Amino acid sequence: LCTVAHFCRRKGGDFAIEAAEILKKEHVKFKWLFVGKVLEQDLFNSIKEKGLDEDMIFVGIHSNPYPYIKLSDIYVQPSRFEGKSISLDEAKILCKPIVVTNFSTVKDQFENRINASICEMNGKAVGDAIIELINNTELRQSYIDNLKSNITDNSTEVEKLYCFL
Repeated sequence: LCTVAHFCRRKGGDFAIEAAEILKKEHVKFKWLFVGKVLEQDLFNSIKEKGLDEDMIFVGIHSNPYPYIKLSDIYVQPSRFEGKSISLDEAKILCKPIVVTNFSTVKDQFENRINASICEMNGKAVGDAIIELINNTELRQSYIDNLKSNITDNSTEVEKLYCFL
């Protein structure tokens, strides 16, 4: 799993923690990479308190998040608010199955169950959506296929990306 965002409540850090607790309770083996700055130390401290510090890995700020996104099987954006999310575009370009919360502009970038799993804004919904994607290889592959078919429409952008990688 991968999320590129500052770690705070506005970006759904609390939802991510709750989702990780659900994954662990359901005995899902996972590593969740977070690329970005920790903005709320109390939220970050609760990860260790909940025994999630080996599952939720913070790599800090990186100007090029592509290698981290590329490592992941699923990209997760648990935000309460986004404008036009660049990190979601990056995950789309890399054809990663995506779990994203239903913030106000999400439907400008995604269609639920076509190219992403759009879930309610809470940790349980995020966790359930992740588990569904892990367990449902057909759904995961359909997202990948739909994202790949969209890339052909953006071949210039993809060429730029491959040069960057």
